[in-house]
Amino acid sequence: MTLQVKRSPGGAQEERVTLTTKFDPTGNVTACQQFNPDKSSAKLVEVACQQAKQFYSSVTADADGRPVPVVQQLIVKFQVAAP
Repeated sequence: MTLQVKRSPGGAQEERVTLTTKFDPTGNVTACQQFNPDKSSAKLVEVACQQAKQFYSSVTADADGRPVPVVQQLIVKFQVAAP
């Protein structure tokens, strides 16, 4: 998932955070945290989790085609928008 931002906290043109997310059977994010906790990116993780919960969904099915809950990693890229 890519998020366009006006500026990044560290001043870089692009920053990434890796999240561990839990999806319910309907594909909605029900839990979200940083994969490798790093206090320096806490604000990015907070925003990434908010956006993932609002705009990202992923339905996973078992071998019989029934939706199931799943835990997966999600990489969120923060990219500074061109002026």
